[in-house]
Amino acid sequence: MSEGWPEWRKHVLEELKRQGTGQSEIKKELVDLRVSIANDIATLKVKSGIWGVIGGACITGAALLTLLLRGLL
Repeated sequence: MSEGWPEWRKHVLEELKRQGTGQSEIKKELVDLRVSIANDIATLKVKSGIWGVIGGACITGAALLTLLLRGLL
């Protein structure tokens, strides 16, 4: 333990730099993750809209076919 403050100061500053770099990397990964999640949500909204239209068209088609077969149209 013959190291004095100047040597410890060097170690402390190096550790602070390392921690800062680690935090920057984590922040970048979080931003990337948020973008990915936002893209996935947008994709799911489009797909659900398309399936909603298809489902509505099927029901409408079935109702129209039923009316046509009964002779009401």
